[in-house]
Amino acid sequence: MKYAKQTIDGLMVYDSLPNPYKNYPNFPNESAEIIEIEGFLPVEEPIINAGEKLCELYQDGNVYRYKIINIQAEIDAELDAILTQQKQDQFEELRLTDWYIVRQIETGIEVPLDILTQREEIRNRYN
Repeated sequence: MKYAKQTIDGLMVYDSLPNPYKNYPNFPNESAEIIEIEGFLPVEEPIINAGEKLCELYQDGNVYRYKIINIQAEIDAELDAILTQQKQDQFEELRLTDWYIVRQIETGIEVPLDILTQREEIRNRYN
């Protein structure tokens, strides 16, 4: 079990109680009351779900808990930004050869096979 203690340097989190501690040769085996008097409070270990992350610890009575925030909205916004950029990149790459397609529509002149292949590779890369 983890413990936390407020110190001059801030909140310190311990994976286990220090041993020895001050004048206690076997501090982890002391009573919960002595451990709490010395300023050590247990840290509640939360279950984290997908789309959540741990934030700062806060004291809730005689236990410390982690604030948990939902980051799914942040993840979704980041994915949207990536997809938008990919669509823009694909548009820019295809734009370089769009005139071949317009020429074929307007004049009937065939689009060279290598251009059609290049455009297909671009679409496949982004889809």
